[in-house]
Amino acid sequence: MPSVIKNGIKRSLKGTLRTVGYVTRTHHPTTRILTYHSIGQRRHEMNVTPENFRSQMAWLAQHANVISLRDAAEGKPGVAITFDDGYQDNLLNAAPVLKEFGFPAIVFIVAGKTGSVIAPNDDPQTSVLMTWDEVRALEGFGVEIGAHGMTHRRLSELSEDEQGAEILESKRIIEAELGHPIRCFAYPYGSTLDYTELTFSLTRKAGFRYAVSNRYGIVPVGAFPWELRRIWIDATDSLASFKAKVDGRLDMLSVLDSPAGSRWRKRFNTLLGLR
Repeated sequence: MPSVIKNGIKRSLKGTLRTVGYVTRTHHPTTRILTYHSIGQRRHEMNVTPENFRSQMAWLAQHANVISLRDAAEGKPGVAITFDDGYQDNLLNAAPVLKEFGFPAIVFIVAGKTGSVIAPNDDPQTSVLMTWDEVRALEGFGVEIGAHGMTHRRLSELSEDEQGAEILESKRIIEAELGHPIRCFAYPYGSTLDYTELTFSLTRKAGFRYAVSNRYGIVPVGAFPWELRRIWIDATDSLASFKAKVDGRLDMLSVLDSPAGSRWRKRFNTLLGLR
């Protein structure tokens, strides 16, 4: 199925849900954590172009209270900005825009893949991850660094020892390279099918203060700090759907991150040829 048709289907679904969301959205102050991946030209559903990213940040500057992930974890109202994987384009394309608007942000890096790609078939021209020198340069822009595992493996499929190694070793290596503690972990893939109760325990044991999933939704006051929900921003988001994700009109997308919803979403993406 051509990508134009796939993206059109997803945009149409978001448009329908956005209309319904005018009635069902929450009107009191909320805490939301946005998830980005690459900000470039990567041919992937989770890529956002630099032009769209800047438009989104400009809108946030006018309409939202942008906060740090630490504040979001504590339930303070506002919008936090996060990035998964640590693509080189986060430094090249995202960091200057974040600095321009004075926005705090955090990038979760795959510690064992720096300077390389996550999957063998990834295009090295558009999908390369930052080197350690580039990660340090990113910190120079005021961007916080978090851990995203050693090799981006699905933790729920690993043994206790393997999970422990992915989590603890990523923290150890990042701290050794950067010379200071890191506080937060992001579960690779991050749906409810991708981590377990054991993962929570191992993340706490490793010394992380909180952890984020990619389960869609807001962060309520008193939220469990080892499974903070986020709101993904992807290639099919127009500025209208981005606004709807921030103001709550697309909050019903959270049903897709229940166990049943996650399985349906994977089947739907497989049908569209996205995974």
